[in-house]
Amino acid sequence: MGIYGHVPRNPTQAIPIFIKLIANDKNPIIYGNGLQRRNHLFIDDAIDSILAWLKNKNPGIFNIGGSDSPTSLDLISTINDRMGKK
Repeated sequence: MGIYGHVPRNPTQAIPIFIKLIANDKNPIIYGNGLQRRNHLFIDDAIDSILAWLKNKNPGIFNIGGSDSPTSLDLISTINDRMGKK
């Protein structure tokens, strides 16, 4: 799972790399066929989940990832759309 946020703290993760390249009108590099899937979690959602877990006080394993795991190609397409690029 990749965690991302308002300010990229780890510039080696896919989302900051893709945003930077697309913003500079460059094509992101895709390794393989682009159909690899990965779950991404926004930092605010991660924090909310941890706080909810702390309030719950029940031990156990909690899955905070969603069921949506976009492919690398889907992620690039979404970033392009949000940035108004082709």
